Amino acid sequence: MPRLITSALWISLGVLLGRLAGFVREASLAAKLGVTLEADVAVVLLTVPDALTNLLMGGALSAILIPRFKQLGAGVRADALFCKGSLIAGGGVAFIALLASYRADWLLALLAPGLDVVSSIQAEELLRLVIWVIPLTALAGVSTAYLQAHGRFFIPAMGTLIFNVVVILFIAFGLDDWGLGVLVIGIMLGAMLRWGSQLVRIRWYRGCYWRAVRWRLLGKGFGRRYLQAVAGGGLITLLPVIGRAFASNNGEGSLALFSYAYKLVEFPLSVCITVFSAAFFPILSQAFARGDDPSAGIAMVSRWILAISLSMAATLWAFSTLFTQLAFGYGKIGSDQVEAIGWLFAIGVLSLPLQGGSALLSSVFYAKSDTTTPLWVSLAAFIGFIPLGYICARLAGPAGVMLALILLYILIFSLQAFLLSRYHNLSMWHLLSLRQVVLLVFISSGVAVALKFFAAYLNSSPMLGLAVAAIVAAALLILCLVCMGDRKNLIQWLFRREI
Repeated sequence: MPRLITSALWISLGVLLGRLAGFVREASLAAKLGVTLEADVAVVLLTVPDALTNLLMGGALSAILIPRFKQLGAGVRADALFCKGSLIAGGGVAFIALLASYRADWLLALLAPGLDVVSSIQAEELLRLVIWVIPLTALAGVSTAYLQAHGRFFIPAMGTLIFNVVVILFIAFGLDDWGLGVLVIGIMLGAMLRWGSQLVRIRWYRGCYWRAVRWRLLGKGFGRRYLQAVAGGGLITLLPVIGRAFASNNGEGSLALFSYAYKLVEFPLSVCITVFSAAFFPILSQAFARGDDPSAGIAMVSRWILAISLSMAATLWAFSTLFTQLAFGYGKIGSDQVEAIGWLFAIGVLSLPLQGGSALLSSVFYAKSDTTTPLWVSLAAFIGFIPLGYICARLAGPAGVMLALILLYILIFSLQAFLLSRYHNLSMWHLLSLRQVVLLVFISSGVAVALKFFAAYLNSSPMLGLAVAAIVAAALLILCLVCMGDRKNLIQWLFRREI
């Protein structure tokens, strides 16, 4: 268990720094461009590397390659698998990038159908160039899987930080003089440096010779499982992207407005919640490979994810205006726009427990080499979101799209929990008490409502508001853990050595 905690801390540190840099990136973009059509175009350009990072570096490739790297161990065969995987992933994705670049107008119509003619022409030209970040992201996905499988979490976790810092520098020092073209250069350079920082930590040269590459290292059905994992994880990853597309139909700057709000939701989700699933996945894969029963470990991680997500959702919902003001309340963003972003953020944070639970259940499926079930769950959610998101966008604008996402996450988590119990005899309600979960939701909701009225008096004092929010979140976290039976093991579990 110390290994799990250490891995989670390294990932959390890297993700924290990366997300902080991502906040600075979004805030810098908002300060420079505000909520305008140009900001919409910039968000579309940044959507390509952001979505691909979530898909290739944190999803499909890791889900397929980490269990295989674990089986091969730390030797020349693992190095050969890295080289072979890089050739296949990089080459295959480069071909996809070539096709996407040729029909960039189709891709733009999917990402931002609400852009006007002039903005669409500009965005299409820039999109043809930024599409070539796709092969670099795929290569970084293979190197991320290799390093995580061998217990080296820090360097992959720092990849987002490296990418965002480069983009921030180009936004800060080049956007005013050279326009959005300089943003494309920053995106490409950031992707290259991210991959290079990982490559120097891998002894790739040991496996890059013809005989090693010819070894059958990927395992039977690799292509099928990879495509299933891409579709299974990728369709869920694309839900916010589709949400931004629906939001773009609500006038100038609506796409950027939705993007700014969802970035606020992604920050606590990535830093404090899904890091446990990412750190737990290699250990879980190894446990299933040995034939061990990891139910105790799954139950413990479930309790922590639930406790953290509920405490953070309640606190962030109550102080949504304060956090939005701190993140975007300057530059070309006006008070009305800050209020609009805060309203969307308050809706989005309600999905934190659902997304945290869904990430954990996905890890369990992939650790058991089951890529088919997540595929069907994601496909059902994806198909359902298209009419639901469109209708909600027409009725309530960006707020309706955010609400539609919450409904979809409810569907995804419910289906995952049901199918995990049916096909793998792992019931979440045997690991967690339904009565305790309902009680914690009720307590967190009551605290959030009471805190909302109190937070209105602290908006004029940001530092005091942050201090109160941190204290309440910590107290609610401890209360949730104690209510779930961790009264005696709240500290002791940190020092256990087995799942």
